[in-house]
Amino acid sequence: MPHSTIHLWVAKKVSENFKQESSASFLLGSIVPDATNIRSGVTKEDKQLSHLRQPDFNSGYANAKKILEDEKCTDFLKGCAVHIMLDTLWLKGPYMSMVNQLKNTVSKEEINAMYQKDSEYVELWLFRQNTSRLLWNAVMNAKLERFFDILTPGEIDDYRKSRHIELMETKISHTSNFLTLDIVRNYMDQFAKTISEEIKKIR
Repeated sequence: MPHSTIHLWVAKKVSENFKQESSASFLLGSIVPDATNIRSGVTKEDKQLSHLRQPDFNSGYANAKKILEDEKCTDFLKGCAVHIMLDTLWLKGPYMSMVNQLKNTVSKEEINAMYQKDSEYVELWLFRQNTSRLLWNAVMNAKLERFFDILTPGEIDDYRKSRHIELMETKISHTSNFLTLDIVRNYMDQFAKTISEEIKKIR
């Protein structure tokens, strides 16, 4: 699914659709469901739980909307919900587009490898833009919170630090072939609009 910087850009675009500035807590929340990756021996079940895919994989989107419907929903939890919704849309959008385009020529494993390679390039390119520096600065200075009983403030802090360091230290060594920057920009705008419309219905 989309990497952390894409999540930050979409979160920013959602706020812009409401003519608001993205709070640091909202931006931090928008990368938090992936923080299980900081765990040693992280399992598929850990990731499903942090993306609210309970009782099954397809439940994440609806469960994220339930968070937004709660009157006590904070900016942080709103960011977590937006992350989960975006992952669902991304799976059905750019990822499945690549699968459908290539499924008759290469294996599923090769498609996944190509998708990951393209995604990494886009992530590293976006990270080096001025907008991303501002977004990541906000994330790194945001007040830590607990994501229900799923992720502790310590795990979230470790994840944001390690992810930021990884992005700073990883050099761009290739370009993308299928998931181009123009395609990603279009998807980010489209999905930010879709998520914003969902939030408007709840409000």
